[in-house]
Amino acid sequence: MNEVFGPLTEALLRAAMSGTRARRVELVVPTYHRGLTLDETGVVRPSLPNEPPETKSGVYTAPIVGPTGEVGWLTAIAESSGRCFSSGEVECLSQLASLMEAELDRIEEASYLTEAAASLAAAERAAEVANRDLAQFAYVASHELVAPLRAVSAFAQLLVTLLGEVEAAGQTDSGAARARMEQCVFEIMLGTSNMQRQLTALLDLSRLAESIEDTEPTELRAVVNAAIDSLAESIEASGATVTVSELGTARVHFVHLQSVFRNLIENAIRYRHPDRQLEISIDSTIDEVASLNMITVSDTGIGIEEGDRARIFGLFERADTTTDGSGIGLALSQRIIRSHGGEIGVDDSDGSGSRFWLTLPLV
Repeated sequence: MNEVFGPLTEALLRAAMSGTRARRVELVVPTYHRGLTLDETGVVRPSLPNEPPETKSGVYTAPIVGPTGEVGWLTAIAESSGRCFSSGEVECLSQLASLMEAELDRIEEASYLTEAAASLAAAERAAEVANRDLAQFAYVASHELVAPLRAVSAFAQLLVTLLGEVEAAGQTDSGAARARMEQCVFEIMLGTSNMQRQLTALLDLSRLAESIEDTEPTELRAVVNAAIDSLAESIEASGATVTVSELGTARVHFVHLQSVFRNLIENAIRYRHPDRQLEISIDSTIDEVASLNMITVSDTGIGIEEGDRARIFGLFERADTTTDGSGIGLALSQRIIRSHGGEIGVDDSDGSGSRFWLTLPLV
């Protein structure tokens, strides 16, 4: 319940005071840590919940049962000590207590409807984003998969032509044609391999359309170390050094977040600078005001042009098309981080290389 007391509640307090000649009237609902007091000043003031007063002469207390079963009370204190409330005043206070219960029910229902409307609006916005993502997904996927399909088709047709040439030539002078056929087979296998890789990456991306619910408080350094262990051979082959600072704890899906760090480290290796040692540093900065943990993955690689830094998070987008890669890793990473309530981006790494950053809510 966002608001326990409404204007009608204050009006009922005033009616209780004027109808009973009480010196003070108080309504308390301890479950919600709310209270209202009206005294001879005529001003309704918030008050802190306390224990109901003892039953004694000059004090009347009626129970208030709220919509979810919480118990509060309406208390009226007579204008002069020792004066007892008359039977008519007690009946008035009892009826007002019932009206206050009804008012609490109304406020609870209004609060529920407001929250339901907000949830529905959020769901509609999420559906709109999902539909937009799906349309982009279908458009980009259809275009990206056409290229390897065309290559496979072209080399298959060429292979058929070469087979005809070999048959026509018999056993004489077929060496060159056979070599060309072997190249065609290689290109066909390469094209199908590229399609398989892209389809696998697309499947991984599509699975994240479902919300990530299997999260738990996790030491982020353990997630990063798992990613590093899975890339041990690549790291050793590249001669890279990886240093990891204390990263704190966040509520995350271990496997999905591991894939984010794995992708960032793989990219650092893939785009390393040919003339300098590759160094990868993974650090953390806590923003208490924003309640966020910013993790940075910095490298000494070739860096990313400023104009490409937003584009590379799109489907099948790559900063350097001459290197191997599906172009889906960063799009997948962005979706994972956003599903955790954070963001991801990239900027310069102290004048050399790149610095990817991602934010996660503090536990």
